Amino acid sequence: MLAPEDGVYGIAVTCGRGKGQLRLSNRYVCLAGPNLTLVGNQPPAYLAPNAGVADIALRVAGQGPGEHLQVTLTAPDGAVAFSGNSLEGEDHMTLDLRAELAQERAPWVLELTAVVEDISVDLHGCEPRLATHPGRLLVPAD
Repeated sequence: MLAPEDGVYGIAVTCGRGKGQLRLSNRYVCLAGPNLTLVGNQPPAYLAPNAGVADIALRVAGQGPGEHLQVTLTAPDGAVAFSGNSLEGEDHMTLDLRAELAQERAPWVLELTAVVEDISVDLHGCEPRLATHPGRLLVPAD
């Protein structure tokens, strides 16, 4: 599909309990949340804190103890706010992350790697979107 004109387009991929895949020729996309289900390793994803919040919170999980993944959350200044594997969670599949904000609205980076299979991501305290490039992160106008 070639977009007929510039703008913001929405593409829905609904596949029930199966796997759907969308291949893009550019990197400039946002995944809409606040709850996302993904499969496999993901490119670095950028997220923006909501205006006026003191911290952001994420829940990242595999779909079972055997479906673990590595999670890294990096602050806008490059400091790693969290790095761990879902096997370290109490149930061996879920990680609850919370990070205090030093800069309002600056993009954070979420990396989901070493993924066995399915991932669920719940976003709290941030815009309900992940972007593949910080310049394409959709945020409300001030």
